[in-house]
Amino acid sequence: MSEVMHHIESIQIHRVCISDGLWGASNLFAKSLYPAGVQFHEYSDKKRALCGWVMTQNANIIGRLAAYLGRFYDAEALLTLPKDELAIKGKKAFSGKVFLGNYECINNPEASERLFEQVFNDLQHWGFNQAIGPMTGNTWNDYRFKTSGEDLFLGESQQLEYYVNQWRLAGFVAIENYHSTQITELDGVNDKIQVLTKGLMATGVVFRNVRMSQWEEELKRIYDLSLVSFAGNVLYEPIDWQEFSDKYLPLQRIVDPQWIELAENEKGELIGFAFAIPNLMDPSNDGLVLKTVARSNHKSYRGLGLILAQQLHLKAYQAGKKYVIHAYMHSGNASLACSNTLHGKISATYQLFERTLDTL
Repeated sequence: MSEVMHHIESIQIHRVCISDGLWGASNLFAKSLYPAGVQFHEYSDKKRALCGWVMTQNANIIGRLAAYLGRFYDAEALLTLPKDELAIKGKKAFSGKVFLGNYECINNPEASERLFEQVFNDLQHWGFNQAIGPMTGNTWNDYRFKTSGEDLFLGESQQLEYYVNQWRLAGFVAIENYHSTQITELDGVNDKIQVLTKGLMATGVVFRNVRMSQWEEELKRIYDLSLVSFAGNVLYEPIDWQEFSDKYLPLQRIVDPQWIELAENEKGELIGFAFAIPNLMDPSNDGLVLKTVARSNHKSYRGLGLILAQQLHLKAYQAGKKYVIHAYMHSGNASLACSNTLHGKISATYQLFERTLDTL
């Protein structure tokens, strides 16, 4: 598509609300860039969106980007404030930080430069001095660029290969690194994990699968534990139960309970869970994607994540699966150490980027 860029002067950049029809049209442009069935950064978080920018040339959409804040607010009221008041809010109310997501652009450095130039200019005028992305509002939604790895797994968002270079040319630098690993030794039993398992079970800890007949109640317990377990994650922002349930209640129709393992203490309190899904991107259906492992932060439950992961591997092996992918682990997170203990091999890497904005 870069052939359309004969005259860079003919580019127009439109600042729009995420609910605007032009932003909706940009989804069609984005879809046209990818093979059918590929998951890209399509979802827009309207509750956190500040605004979007859509770039056109000769009435054809050739790029887009959205700005998000980490929590809810009235975007329309915010953008109607006088410039000085808006700048104060950008600097103080939001700590000068803004998140950029939903990036799509043709393969032309001049075009991407023009888009970022306009975005940075607007953000600086609004008092923001730090842009982080790609991130659709917060870490509960799509974020990160994939920087290595070939095969896609279910739930993994893809972006065009040249996007990383376009962001780097715009002055972004990587600030966080993430990995996915693949484990094929599913029948392996780690003796230390076995000892940990027996110790926890001796205190009354029990393991069971999720009860699909009580999906909403089970999900609420998973939500409550997630808020505690994820609180220390990089750039974490909590979401309320309504938003969480809107995301995950519909999964009742497609999840398989045998791949959702729960751990409860002697009081019946949820202290850990492992959530996996079949990798439907693999035509052979030979693998699982372990999306999340979480546990209570109480020191007495140390090692529970390892236990849950190993139990899932053994179940997968018994069901004839050939591999389990541990998805999206931060380089400094205990989950990556857990995966390494279970002989995980890195299959994909991802990065999150940051750019400092000069204040005007």
